[in-house]
Amino acid sequence: QIKKPQRAIEKAFQTYRGDVSRLLDISRQTIYFADIEHLSTCLGAIWHDEEIVVERIKNRMDPEDSVTRMYGSYRDVMLNIRIVNDKTKDLHIHTHVCEVRLALHCFAEVLIKANTTHAHYVGLRNQIGHDS
Repeated sequence: QIKKPQRAIEKAFQTYRGDVSRLLDISRQTIYFADIEHLSTCLGAIWHDEEIVVERIKNRMDPEDSVTRMYGSYRDVMLNIRIVNDKTKDLHIHTHVCEVRLALHCFAEVLIKANTTHAHYVGLRNQIGHDS
């Protein structure tokens, strides 16, 4: 999934004072898991893969995480990663950072049942200028 240009521009100015080099979620994907064990296994596989460089991890499964405290019931593990191998180097994309979110189906289902809308999240995000 690619971030829409308008949202990328908004985020660059709202959160990073126009510094587009700080946008790390232009390309992103969420992987959903049935349980925490499978999520943890995937996280371990990513962490130990020699071709993947983990630039940042946000553990939003932790109830003490700032995003979790602000937005309530949403939970995931968010990774900013780069893939570095001969092919990505040949294509000159080995410095590209993408976002991978690891989430549980049950949290997504709770949000849908609670009628938690993306519009509500956007309103909160824009109010405080957060980097999500």
